Amino acid sequence: MDVWRVGLPKSKASKGPVPLHPLLSEFVFRWNQKTPYSQPGDWVFSSFRLDGTQPCVANMLVEDYLDRGGEGRHSVIAPP
Repeated sequence: MDVWRVGLPKSKASKGPVPLHPLLSEFVFRWNQKTPYSQPGDWVFSSFRLDGTQPCVANMLVEDYLDRGGEGRHSVIAPP
């Protein structure tokens, strides 16, 4: 997976690498296999509403992929 930056980092600390937990790495790998927007220049979480031209914003992720569970917790649902 290619990594590229959008804009300059705001501090020296943000220039360094960020460790990625193996579970998150596996999730992103599987997401990349299933999403229609998996080309090298595509956003990791592209907006389906905008045909992959822009990334999802936080409220879109909540509206589209999270559903209130019966006990007040969020549970993940399938992509549209």
